[in-house]
Amino acid sequence: MKVFSVSNGAELNLVRVGDSQDTVNYVRGLALRNNDLFVGVCGSVSLGYRIAQFHLATGEKVRWLTGPATTEIYALALSSDGSRLAFRNHYVGATVVDTVSGQSLTSIPTSTGGNVGFSPDGSRLFVSGNGTLHSIPDGTALWNIGDNWSEGFFHPMGDSLPFARRVTTPPITALPV
Repeated sequence: MKVFSVSNGAELNLVRVGDSQDTVNYVRGLALRNNDLFVGVCGSVSLGYRIAQFHLATGEKVRWLTGPATTEIYALALSSDGSRLAFRNHYVGATVVDTVSGQSLTSIPTSTGGNVGFSPDGSRLFVSGNGTLHSIPDGTALWNIGDNWSEGFFHPMGDSLPFARRVTTPPITALPV
């Protein structure tokens, strides 16, 4: 994985997600704060789905933050102070872990894709899934999309929460010849 400078486009580093013991098939989900880069990876059967932590300046893997999971990791979000990492598993829900210990702090059961994001002050977690955007810890449903297979994409900014959903087009029907 290559890391680039936003200001001038220069390549800053090459981060090797897999190593001789790990066969990484693909990466899905990134979260960055200061020099800590968290990456959701899908690997070989023995590797499974995990979150790796890398030191951005050196490109070295610090550790596997989570053990192998049975479902794909879709999205990652760091709290503003970097102490908590939320991630979204397909068909399982969202989980929040302590970034120092790697211990699970809470799980939010939802299913079918989705996204996660913390409020700027870190007091709330937003989770999309089951066609609804939820605010945690109170569980308020902010928007019911009405489609269990919709994935929401959002980014909390100040007092605003831009949220977009994936819209699928109706199936194309072949015309008679």
